[in-house]
Amino acid sequence: MAQGRKPAPKKYAAAVVPLRGEDVPADVPAEREPFKVPACPDHFSDDAREVWVFMCEHLDRVGLWGAADVFKLMVFCVAVADWHYYRRIMNDMDGRGIYETRGRNGWQRKNRPEYGRMKDAEERIMRIGSDFGLDPVARQRLRLMAAGGEPEQGDLLGSLDTA
Repeated sequence: MAQGRKPAPKKYAAAVVPLRGEDVPADVPAEREPFKVPACPDHFSDDAREVWVFMCEHLDRVGLWGAADVFKLMVFCVAVADWHYYRRIMNDMDGRGIYETRGRNGWQRKNRPEYGRMKDAEERIMRIGSDFGLDPVARQRLRLMAAGGEPEQGDLLGSLDTA
């Protein structure tokens, strides 16, 4: 029977997280320092800055904030600013996202490039926003996780009143 490698010396012991019930080593801090919200990046537009301030206040109030979330929040803020930019352009065109042109097969309706960019920004907002609890399903999932539970499927029609 083959044996595995010889265990490494204790030099990596500080990187091991103790399991429940085990003694915590003395060099591991008991509590983490609270995360400090970084300043808004200089390259942001005015719209992105407004979203940054709003989201930082919201995430701090709700307690969903950490160092790993900074870059995702940057992408979210830029996506919202992009959406506002293209929405303004669409409003200047009477809010229409399509135009008609005559081709060899007759009249054709086509989407404006601004409309496509606006939809892309909208998809980024929806995808990233759910990670921050900005839709009802994500809020419910985050509430369950904060309470220590696991999200379950549940009964879809259980809340309906049958008369």
